[in-house]
Amino acid sequence: SQDVTILNLVAPSVQAKNIIFSSVTQNSMLVRWTRGNGNGVMLVAYPGNSVTAIPTLGATYNVGDQIGSGFVVYKGSVTSCNVTGLTAGTNYTFKAYAYNNDGPVYNVKNASLNPRTKNTAIGGPTNLTLEEIGTDFAVVEWDYTGNSEHFELQVAYDNAFTQIVPGYDNADFGNEQVAILEDLTSNTNYFVKVRAFYGTSVSPWSQVLAFTTTMAEPEDEPADV
Repeated sequence: SQDVTILNLVAPSVQAKNIIFSSVTQNSMLVRWTRGNGNGVMLVAYPGNSVTAIPTLGATYNVGDQIGSGFVVYKGSVTSCNVTGLTAGTNYTFKAYAYNNDGPVYNVKNASLNPRTKNTAIGGPTNLTLEEIGTDFAVVEWDYTGNSEHFELQVAYDNAFTQIVPGYDNADFGNEQVAILEDLTSNTNYFVKVRAFYGTSVSPWSQVLAFTTTMAEPEDEPADV
């Protein structure tokens, strides 16, 4: 006769919860959670805004394995993990699964703050340049790689940005990489900088660009009659 071992596969009754994010960079973030009552926790990161698949009963996963569009970023008994190798300016949905028996049985239910979605940080615009200048306007352009939803500009009379030009305090210029600055004063020094927004992520400010509007031509005096 052949001996047959039957495992009593029982998932943890209390799911992991309270996922918290900190130290978010363009390519990494620290993720913390509260453990359930299983042997450990498996953390899966899904690019995007939703959980696309859950662990299979009886399947053993290791860090780096895929579950749907997601990938296992941690498996063990502690309550935090520094997740690396992420893409800048990207949403990730994290789900923590309490498990028993080294992973074959998972609690796949949702819990308080589990799952949660977080953006990685985004880089700042570069190569801010002056494309055109006049007596009362200026056109500036910049380069940007990565995801963005809109750009904000600040324009000031000083390079410390303590004297903001009216109408240009975090002015939203949409998602084009060019801005026409109007209603400026002739022969005046200005300073401008730009930053990007994507979801809840805000980039650092670009380098500061300084420029001076041109001097207005003097009006011709009327000729003597």
